[in-house]
Amino acid sequence: MLLLIRLGDLDAIRSSHGEKVVDEIRQASAIRLQQSVRPLDCVCRIDNDEYAVLMRFPTNAPCRPGSLRRIHQVLNLRAFKTSAGFLSASAALCMCNINPAGARITPSEIVEHIRSHLDEASKLGRVLEIAWPKPVEFD
Repeated sequence: MLLLIRLGDLDAIRSSHGEKVVDEIRQASAIRLQQSVRPLDCVCRIDNDEYAVLMRFPTNAPCRPGSLRRIHQVLNLRAFKTSAGFLSASAALCMCNINPAGARITPSEIVEHIRSHLDEASKLGRVLEIAWPKPVEFD
């Protein structure tokens, strides 16, 4: 399962408080993410305002959006303590369950597919679960 997260409101924060405060929010977001996932889950920053979380689940028990509520809450419901005071930045979360065993897909295809749904996830204000659009091919 891949979870893609985009931090919102950073352009507005940058224009009113500067790049230093935006960097503080990015760093705090990464720390909160790392503390919110399981020890074997992988958290990485893939773009200026985007993070990816790679989680492994048994194929017969895929992850559901409710399982990611704690991640949504630590990013959206708690303000970030910065040198400019406490600031809020919204986060859009979109997840996709894929069984990659033997699949002929690339990581960039998966990321781009999920990225195309982040605006919808932002409007909904919750973790958005999307399906992989085409059948996964196996050898």
